[in-house]
Amino acid sequence: MLDKNPKLLARLPAPLLSIGSHQLAGRGRGSNVWLSPAGCLMMSLTLRVSLTEFPASKLVFVQYLFALAVAEACRTQNILGGKEGQKVRLKWPNDLYVATGPSKMDLRKIGGVLVSTNFFAGKVDIVIGCGINILNPPPITSLVQLQPESRKTLSMERSAAAIMAKFEEMWTAFVRGGGSFAPFVDLYLQRWLHSDQLVTLTTTKPPTAVRITGITLDHGLLRTLPERAGMPRHSTGDDDYIDLQPDGNSFDLMANLIKTKA
Repeated sequence: MLDKNPKLLARLPAPLLSIGSHQLAGRGRGSNVWLSPAGCLMMSLTLRVSLTEFPASKLVFVQYLFALAVAEACRTQNILGGKEGQKVRLKWPNDLYVATGPSKMDLRKIGGVLVSTNFFAGKVDIVIGCGINILNPPPITSLVQLQPESRKTLSMERSAAAIMAKFEEMWTAFVRGGGSFAPFVDLYLQRWLHSDQLVTLTTTKPPTAVRITGITLDHGLLRTLPERAGMPRHSTGDDDYIDLQPDGNSFDLMANLIKTKA
């Protein structure tokens, strides 16, 4: 609702956190629609920053930062703790997965992040939408299934508080640094699923086999390096890389494909 009502959004105080119990028409990337039953934590966080202090080009990192905050919060004792919490991983550009085993077939999606923006009067309103499966029973994969004994202590409220506490810490440093993702990129790469992953880009003609090397710190693009038989896996210059925008591209994790978002 907020991202479709810019006049209302501009009149609301910020920061503002909204939490829902059910969702019938949640918005995903592109034309995706999400239904969220009881047990899923659904949050919308509204933030407001001045464009004189925060460059618009750095807004792309907000989705990465919030997803990282969720992954880190899951490692705290307020949610899962270190042992089970380390199973929560990041899928580029905005999904949260749990790794229940060593194979990619053991990966299960538990949530996602969607960021929308509205510009006005030299400021930008940022709406971060996030849905995470916390207490859902099977067949939906949720955090409580990683640690069944935590059912008595794991709650929507404690989970939301842990996530927001972690994000507030990161957001403060992020804004103070003018939107630089540099202080967070190493941790982000530790938490994601893609380091050195071999994938096929169907966005090129012909399709190209590439290795994922990281995230660019200027524009938050997914950086990949084409595979060349018999050649070392390193670049001699920026022209060798193929960089991909998070908007407009879809990552099929099971098929190791990156394709244009439908």
